[in-house]
Amino acid sequence: MVTYRNTDAPTGLEDSAIAGPRETADAGASLVIDVDGLHVRGIVFDSVEGESRFVASSQVMSTLGPPIGDLPTAVREVVSILEGQTGTQFGVEAGSEDHLGPFAITGYPVAPLSVAIVPAGSHALTHVLAATGRATPSTVHILTDAVRTEDGVLSSTLLEVRLRGIRPDVVILLEGDRAQSEWASAVGTFSNLISEGAVGQLIVLASEEFQQYLIQALGEGANMTGLDPSQYEPHEVASALEAELAELYDQRVAGEPRFGINRELRFVSRLRAGDLATRYLARRLERSIVSVDVAAGTAINWSTMHAGGSLARPDLDVHTNIRSLFAIGLDGVRSALPLEMSREDLANWVLNRATRPRVGAAVWRDQIVESVALSAFVAESWRNLEGVASDQIDLIVAGSGFCFDGDPALGVLAALNGLRPAPLGGVVQVLLDPDCLLWAAGAIGDQSPAVAADVVEHDLLSPTATVVVVEGAGAEGQPAVSGKLTYEDGESVEFSVAYGSMMRLPLGEGDRATLVLTCEPGFAVGGSNPGEQIQFGPEEGFEGGEVGVIIDARGRPMAEFSDETAARDAVRRWYTDLGIQF
Repeated sequence: MVTYRNTDAPTGLEDSAIAGPRETADAGASLVIDVDGLHVRGIVFDSVEGESRFVASSQVMSTLGPPIGDLPTAVREVVSILEGQTGTQFGVEAGSEDHLGPFAITGYPVAPLSVAIVPAGSHALTHVLAATGRATPSTVHILTDAVRTEDGVLSSTLLEVRLRGIRPDVVILLEGDRAQSEWASAVGTFSNLISEGAVGQLIVLASEEFQQYLIQALGEGANMTGLDPSQYEPHEVASALEAELAELYDQRVAGEPRFGINRELRFVSRLRAGDLATRYLARRLERSIVSVDVAAGTAINWSTMHAGGSLARPDLDVHTNIRSLFAIGLDGVRSALPLEMSREDLANWVLNRATRPRVGAAVWRDQIVESVALSAFVAESWRNLEGVASDQIDLIVAGSGFCFDGDPALGVLAALNGLRPAPLGGVVQVLLDPDCLLWAAGAIGDQSPAVAADVVEHDLLSPTATVVVVEGAGAEGQPAVSGKLTYEDGESVEFSVAYGSMMRLPLGEGDRATLVLTCEPGFAVGGSNPGEQIQFGPEEGFEGGEVGVIIDARGRPMAEFSDETAARDAVRRWYTDLGIQF
């Protein structure tokens, strides 16, 4: 979902790191454990020359799920590696000589909540509730057409079958415009399932009359809470539900053992950690920021100076949830591949991957398919933020799932294709974060804001690519923009980019240059007029990265293709333009 946040109130990071007095720089060695669908990762921050910095990281294959199912084993292993790297004891042997700061755990240390929404007919709150659930570590199921007969009547049999398959931790029963006729069927089904333990908590959003009816039917033994939504504004209902689901997940985490080390690990959800760090960056840089990771599900945080939104889709990732590609649609994924792959071949690839969900893609061909799956999951999740987030994005921070060994340009392209930014100033920077420092900093920032602020500013803010987005549309191959990139040593390169194409220009990490552009009629960069000369840098700090500068002249919105052949040709051209082998 989506939660919409007024971010005028500063985060804890801003309170301590910018607005108020900073804590002592030597906060001690801080440890963050990050759990995703593939790895358990350890990140250490410590004082270096009076500032908190990222000093070490390690990762091992996750044992959160089958066949081992023993998270403490993985945590102990990753901590042991870090102790060897840093000489600091973080585990049971830690003594007074080891100057330790706060410890935190983030990601998904336990399985997400399963939430089923059952509306008795149409209700305006249905999609609000779905969006709210997705602002927490929850997989949300909306049971509408799937539990109704062909004539639209709620079927107690279909409802029971679906709920038994889902086995939800939480069921939200919502009074809709058919409650008078459907309430009895729904209540009878819940009575059976609750008595068998197949349904956890029941949240009833209905008038007092219907709540009392349910209490009498289910008895006092049911784990049920109720609220009359007509007495509150929709955002108040959404906030209450979000707090309830977040608390339930926190309780689930708290019920786990100490994760293998003899020290408290404070849990900070991935969305909370990402929200803290993304909001800090947005305020610090006065820009529109998106952070996105696809590890154990898809998590997106979007923030500007004054607004923000967060979304979790635990059902969408390239590991344990790779089968979700079937629901999104294999044809759309195939059309975004530069490779020849039949629908049957892609289906087999997904099914084979599903049998080994905790193995990373090692072959380059598999990495290309995985990158396209990432784009599909991000695009699907980003659509859930419509009406809240804006595509006027200035900076994208993409997590470890976007970091491919063969060529970082593949991860940059995956992020661009998933989010399709249209930055107000014409330039978006893409930052690949292999150690997930943004999320780790946010997790530790919940306890030590100044440590997080130091890490974000000194260790995170080097872009992998600087992308100039050319908006507009025209005939394929028509000249869209021309320009000249001048390096600090006086050398320069002139170029012209056609509509529907991309261009990659070399500009290394830490290097700066001046870029002068001229758009052709029908095209614009950052609100410029056709024929107008636009200059970026050197004063504005136009800089490069490992991938360099990308001129993205595919237009916004990007063109839809008439057939599979045209789509394949275009995609292959993009890969060739960026120098990505396929």
